[in-house]
Amino acid sequence: MKTYPVSHLLFALLLSTAVGISAEKKVKSTKEAPAKTEAKPAAKKGGKTAAPAAEKAPEAPNPNLNSTEPAAKVNDEIITVGELEKAFDNVAQARNMSPSAMPPEQKLMILHRMLDQMVEDKLVDAASADIKLTDEDIKTELDRITKEAGGSEEALNTKLASFGETMASFKKELPKRVRQRRWVESQVSALAKEVTDAEAKEFYDKSPQHFKVPEMIQASQIIFTLDPQEKAEEKIAAASKKANKALERAKKGEDFAKLAVELSEDPSAKENKGDMGMLSPEGGIAKELYDEAAKLKVGEISDMPLRTQFGLHIIKTTDRKEARTVPFEEAKEKITGYLNNQSKGQAVQQVLAGLREKAKVEVLLPQPEPPATADPIPQPQTQSEPPAPTSNSKSLPVEAVTPPVSAPAVTDPVEAPPAVEAPSAPTN
Repeated sequence: MKTYPVSHLLFALLLSTAVGISAEKKVKSTKEAPAKTEAKPAAKKGGKTAAPAAEKAPEAPNPNLNSTEPAAKVNDEIITVGELEKAFDNVAQARNMSPSAMPPEQKLMILHRMLDQMVEDKLVDAASADIKLTDEDIKTELDRITKEAGGSEEALNTKLASFGETMASFKKELPKRVRQRRWVESQVSALAKEVTDAEAKEFYDKSPQHFKVPEMIQASQIIFTLDPQEKAEEKIAAASKKANKALERAKKGEDFAKLAVELSEDPSAKENKGDMGMLSPEGGIAKELYDEAAKLKVGEISDMPLRTQFGLHIIKTTDRKEARTVPFEEAKEKITGYLNNQSKGQAVQQVLAGLREKAKVEVLLPQPEPPATADPIPQPQTQSEPPAPTSNSKSLPVEAVTPPVSAPAVTDPVEAPPAVEAPSAPTN
């Protein structure tokens, strides 16, 4: 049975220069601060031996993996239910999802979205069949994709795994993907409109909220872990004693970075010397650390340890960047890139719609029941402006499983108000 890596066309588009690897790539600022990331949950230590995690029950075999029933017919070709289920399982496993635990209607909606991409894959594959490639074309494309994925085969492997794909299957399908991407680009180039400076300025003037950067504070920490539920006085006292001794040494003028390497119970302190990067006034643990660092002048150390869910922190403020509005000239390049990508995304939609109009496509997969209230799965939205920066959601919309081919993701056009990743507490 033929297996489908999750949308050949999708992956080729996501890894193309035009739309970038932005389905999961975080926006990085080159001038202000690290890109916004979600605070990591910390493992608990604090002298305790963490209880072993309960073993996950093995997933029941999917009875539909070998089904030859047609899910869709595309001209003279058939996409089977088994092929569709296999593609879904690959991505579910890559995302640590449990397919059997998913509500049937939600799974069916996701299957329909993936089936649409398989249909588009077949249509574009047929349209691009006459494009000729050389070995050098394939090598150049592989080198480019590897560079965009992080610069190494290991980084590309990680990216592929997040799509439920292996390096072997990727390389096998690469010629096909290159043909598809070249064909799509040739069609899109005639439809997509280049954005003018005037249009970029209009966007800037109408979206001021996206160009405001809050005050940023850079700080370092020394952390001593303590279970947030800990009530044993002797354990609290022991952690406090260590923290206060470290604070005393820091206040006497010992090098804070060296103390962090020596004393901090955050494993990353050995490399970052306690530096947490730039903190912003946002929610979660990063907000607590920001508030503490904001009380201090540059070079000052907190007067007493700060207790959070991760333990006891000694904070030193090392730098401040005032709140500001990013000027248009500084933001113009990113705005233009965003709007050009939006235009290309609309052109891709138009190209795919044209292919469907000319083809005979019959979808045989049962249709999901319409939701009683709101749709439980967020639908892809056409963005007229970049979304306000938000933390990664724990929910799993369809786009997280398989981003729509017709709406390539784009990066935020300006420096998102950056928040630093909260320092994780040490793990066992």
